[in-house]
Amino acid sequence: MPRATLSDLAKLNPDQFIRGIIEEALVSAPELRTVAARTIPGTDYRTVVRTGLPSTGFRDANEGVDASLSTFENRPCQCCILAARVEVDQAIANAYVDGPSAYQALEAVGVMEAAYRKAGFQFYYGTEADGKGFPGLVSSYDAANMTVDAEATANKTSVWFVKFGERDVQFVFGENTPLQVSEWRIESLADANGKKFPGYVADLTHGSVSSS
Repeated sequence: MPRATLSDLAKLNPDQFIRGIIEEALVSAPELRTVAARTIPGTDYRTVVRTGLPSTGFRDANEGVDASLSTFENRPCQCCILAARVEVDQAIANAYVDGPSAYQALEAVGVMEAAYRKAGFQFYYGTEADGKGFPGLVSSYDAANMTVDAEATANKTSVWFVKFGERDVQFVFGENTPLQVSEWRIESLADANGKKFPGYVADLTHGSVSSS
């Protein structure tokens, strides 16, 4: 179980420093900040997908046309649990230069950034990235008709053009709540030998998320 040590605390509590953290671990994960999103009461929902369009065509004067309709499909979907847990020895957090609340806030920001990054990666690659997560764009788009191949042989990457909105692509958060970190609480933690000590614990809660 990874937990902060006195060595980690020393990095955060040098003799002289400008208060604040420089985030070298930060990777841009804009998807949850920019993609349309909605919440639902539970964790299961259904989407209506138009699978076919009515037929259209030109006609001569005084000539009729055949009637036609769209075809639709009703597909069941389910939000997937995105989880994280943070544990820190109470003595370590209490010894932080700005106090335990500031240390807890520091870790909470890290949890949320990691969650954004994880959901953003899942948004594109879906179950190819994490089989316990929700399907992504890779399994949802029409590869034959929606891909432009730049035909590069090295340093290949992907550029996605995505239309956001209720009729197109959006995130769905279950339990009427977006991702958030729980209130910190004091629990008995255990070392490698099973011996107990007090610690602060928080979880990523209401972490049910999907894309539709």
